[in-house]
Amino acid sequence: MTVLITRPQPQADELSALLKQAHIDTLVWPVIEFQPTNEPTDINHAVEALKDNDIALFISPRAVEFTWAALSTPLQKKLEEAACIAVGSGTALALKNKGCKQVTCPESNASSESVLVMPFWQNHPAPCPVFIFKGQGGRELLENELDNRGYNVRVVNTYRRVPIVHDIAPLLSAAEKKFDLIISTSCELLEALLAPLNHGQCHLLTQCPVTVMSQRMLDCAKDLGFLTTLPIHTAENQHLARVIQEFVYGRPAKETSIGRD
Repeated sequence: MTVLITRPQPQADELSALLKQAHIDTLVWPVIEFQPTNEPTDINHAVEALKDNDIALFISPRAVEFTWAALSTPLQKKLEEAACIAVGSGTALALKNKGCKQVTCPESNASSESVLVMPFWQNHPAPCPVFIFKGQGGRELLENELDNRGYNVRVVNTYRRVPIVHDIAPLLSAAEKKFDLIISTSCELLEALLAPLNHGQCHLLTQCPVTVMSQRMLDCAKDLGFLTTLPIHTAENQHLARVIQEFVYGRPAKETSIGRD
């Protein structure tokens, strides 16, 4: 049995190590990498504009890391005191590790939809400013819905996605034998996986089950031609490893450890 991992590094290798402990073979195939934006001063200007009652919303642990890397030390200290929202528990942990004192995240699924239904918003009504720290593209649901609710939304792009160019021969060779599962945690990863392939090559992959994290991603997977999906609730590698083991072996997984997202 073989699992295809499309996650970026270092998460891809971390997940692969967890699965190998469970005797599951993997093909690590990251399809995108992340680089800083060309305008790091925009991040500093955004945090400078952040007021005491404003909200800083972080899409991912990666957005946290790229934000802190771009900020001066005084602005890092300022952000530590801000009211922060994390889309998932991994992002919440990243913020707390940076010293942030006010961090809120959904209690269940790590998704835009879960953020939008948090009780938090009842105590922070519009037109409260919301600064969304994210990568270029993606997660437009949060921006659009908060704007529709009357919040003063400001998007802060902290990193950009860059496709990785692979020799696709190893992927196609493995796909001929069929993957037991394809691990993807966003629409962008699914699209990047299929982008360099022709119709017949795409068909080899879309016959395999694929993980989905949200209704948006489920719709995206169906639009791309995937026939079978496996729901996941967070992009944390520990959770993914348990879900994959249960899917592959059909029984509850044992705890393993290799680190967190």
